[in-house]
Formats: sequence, structure tokens, C-alpha cells
Amino acid sequence: MLDISDESESVKQNPKFAIHRKFNVNGVPLFFGYHVKNFSGEMRLHFLPDKENKKILIAYFGKHLPTKKVPK
Repeated sequence: MLDISDESESVKQNPKFAIHRKFNVNGVPLFFGYHVKNFSGEMRLHFLPDKENKKILIAYFGKHLPTKKVPK
């Protein structure tokens, strides 16, 4: 089973942290707050559900992105 969550409000509202979760899709910056977090080595997979097209957009797979608890 996947351990999935959305980013906290403190990450979403803080530009210093939110910028690391914004990725361009067809020239439009989108916030990819949903993430899978049960990979080894603190790895994260950030994604965004595209309900209209019945797809999942994957923007990032790598080390934990910066937060107050996990500075860069």
C-alpha cells in the first residue's frame, strides 16, 4: 500500500518551500503537493491527479524537498 499525503498548509503558503513543488505543464505552473512517501532513503514522488484526462502527472522523484523540518 502506498503512503500518500498532501503538503501541509505551512508548505503550501510559504513561497520558500512552495516553489520547489511547482512544475510547468504545457507552460502552466502547477503545484504538485501530493506525494508518495514510503520509498527507501526518504525519497518522494510528487504527483498531481488529472481527473479530466484520467491520468496522473508525475513531476518529481527524488530526495525529500525542503520544509521547516527538512531544510535544503
